[in-house]
Amino acid sequence: VNIPYIDVVKHAFLPAVISYIALLYIVHLESLKMGLEGLKKPGRRIGVLMILLLFLSGFLFLAVCTFLMIGLRMLLDPIMGESVYGAVALLAVIYVALVRVAARYPDIEHDTDADGQPVAPRLTPTLIAGAYFAIPIFVLIWNLMVRTDTLDRLSPALSAFWATIFMIVIALTHRPLKAFFRGEAFSDETRRGWADFVQGLIMGARNMIGIGVATGAAGIIVGTISLTGAHQVIGQVIEVISGGNLMILLILVAVLSLILGMGLPTTANYIVVSSLMAPVIVSVGAQAGLVVPL
Repeated sequence: VNIPYIDVVKHAFLPAVISYIALLYIVHLESLKMGLEGLKKPGRRIGVLMILLLFLSGFLFLAVCTFLMIGLRMLLDPIMGESVYGAVALLAVIYVALVRVAARYPDIEHDTDADGQPVAPRLTPTLIAGAYFAIPIFVLIWNLMVRTDTLDRLSPALSAFWATIFMIVIALTHRPLKAFFRGEAFSDETRRGWADFVQGLIMGARNMIGIGVATGAAGIIVGTISLTGAHQVIGQVIEVISGGNLMILLILVAVLSLILGMGLPTTANYIVVSSLMAPVIVSVGAQAGLVVPL
């Protein structure tokens, strides 16, 4: 629709947070109904006040990271300009430094206690030992939302491509680098890195089977509905029920999405609902004075 991704994020951030909180609460209620309990945590238990402090400290950390990114951008723009190689070199230095710090902590091989019961790993060592895995996420967000004034923001597909490239490099090199910093032989770790990479490709291909089948099935459904004209009938019925009110129309679309979501995978649900209801929402929104660029 020719809308920058950062504008989409600005308008969808609050609904996404509300949906995430609601989903978290639903999962919590379902786990209580089924009598499920969380993993045992090593160390002492923390109270509600400490949880709130940690929650607020997370927002403080995000604010500090934002200011650091802005300051880093102001500092590096005159030096690097449009040089992508300088940015890649800087990320490589940060990656090596994070791996060097992570090498000071032992790898988590077992997540069970002496009795064989599963336990949750300690938070701080786990975060520090895996901090370098956040670099592809940083690359993804930077290409989508930040970038520089002279470098245009990339499309979601191209941003995901570069993030995937960085993830492949990390998957192949983090084990040998850890072994090097620990003074161990890194030939075995190099083979383990390649094995993890191949296993990741296999698991990714298997996980994409369901999404591919669901998307293909959704395409058949959308094509059938378009050829028969059923989408116009459904759209007209919902438009008549809503009486031309945009808010009521959105509520009815949400109900329809929930009904379809009971029998369709998430991706297929997105495709079917958008193909059925997007034209109706655009037309009703135009009548209400909303301009949607298409």
